[in-house]
Amino acid sequence: MKKILLLSSLLIVISLVLAACGATSEPQVIEKTVVETVIVEQTVKETVIVEGTPQIVEKVVTEVVESVVTATPAPSEEPKILRVRLYGDIQNLDPAFQISENDTVVANAVMDGLVRYCPNSYELCNELAEEIEQSEDGLQIRFKLREGVMWQNGYGELTTEDVKYSYERFIDPELDAAYADDWATLDHVEIIDKYNGIIHLKEPFAPLWSSTLPVGSGTILCKKWVEDIGMEAFATHIIGTGPYMFDQWKPQQMVILKKNPDYWKEEPYFDEIHLIPIEDDKAAEVALEAGDLDFGLISIASIDRFQSDSNFEVIAVPTLRYYWLALNVQHPKLQDPNVRWAVIYGIDVPSILQAAYMGNAERACSLIPRGLIGYWEDAPCYERDVEKAKEYLAAAGLESLDLRLDLQDTTEDRIWSEIIQQNLAEVNIN
Repeated sequence: MKKILLLSSLLIVISLVLAACGATSEPQVIEKTVVETVIVEQTVKETVIVEGTPQIVEKVVTEVVESVVTATPAPSEEPKILRVRLYGDIQNLDPAFQISENDTVVANAVMDGLVRYCPNSYELCNELAEEIEQSEDGLQIRFKLREGVMWQNGYGELTTEDVKYSYERFIDPELDAAYADDWATLDHVEIIDKYNGIIHLKEPFAPLWSSTLPVGSGTILCKKWVEDIGMEAFATHIIGTGPYMFDQWKPQQMVILKKNPDYWKEEPYFDEIHLIPIEDDKAAEVALEAGDLDFGLISIASIDRFQSDSNFEVIAVPTLRYYWLALNVQHPKLQDPNVRWAVIYGIDVPSILQAAYMGNAERACSLIPRGLIGYWEDAPCYERDVEKAKEYLAAAGLESLDLRLDLQDTTEDRIWSEIIQQNLAEVNIN
């Protein structure tokens, strides 16, 4: 069985898929020999002498026959299980509040949207929408749902009522959705009938087709399920219309997904998917080499090692994933733009890319990746300038500044933080 990994990276536009060739145990075929006893009756003719005259008579003869039979029973099928690495545990699977890619990976296997990105492409493919079209003025999106798509757990058929609930909740001030901006221009969703509806916008919104409808914020929820179990429980117990069902979660150990027997598309290949949180890249790589994982992220620094191992296949693929240093502009210490410019000019980004990724990562100078609408081809990349950083700090009326940097406990993030800490110390930011 092929085992697949993705390489994680930071300011990068590359990820790598690694496949390890490992033997999967095959069901054992056992030959069984038995002796079969059969009673055979047959009529035979024979000649007999009766009072000196030959006569032909018939009689029934019973014969016991034993035969040797070799039986080969059909092999029993073992469930096909895919073991996948997550770089952390799930926290909130609700599309309005997902915290990390770990949440997104699990949710995407269980829930669907009206549209999704086509495989290996930034083109859009219809999913739950059989038809979908935007008006010329960009203010209406008319859609028709596929008929007969069933919710998991026996919650009935998908309808436009679910679409309306899923999208309008983002603009509900009581919900206070973390991704409310994804539906910032939504006015309402109109229900025409069970399968037809119209999304009404207050004004055109270009990102709707790139960073709203095809991704998490475009996911359709089962209204009745959420209302039945409540928002808090829904965060870690979702249902959907997707290929897999959320079976169980063992915190910090495993998420188990099972094949949806009522999936509306082609039957999923794997019977189960086991998603195992392993934060450290090196620990994950050891698990892959030991055969404990089939698919997962590996560090870019390990590319050469895995490529040189004939047991693995490494495939580089484009990704929308990127890492960045986020500055909390609402924090009192970072509200002055001069302070933020001091941080920007104080950090040596190329050194981070070299140290953390052995130079295999491409530097990103804007948030929107290449290939998506809004990509900034000529975005400026700011190079380190310690003197300019000090000037900005002085312009903020500061001689020095203490800041706290939060990070994940991974090899990658530790390298980042060490370089950032050393760089900013030269600017008197500690």
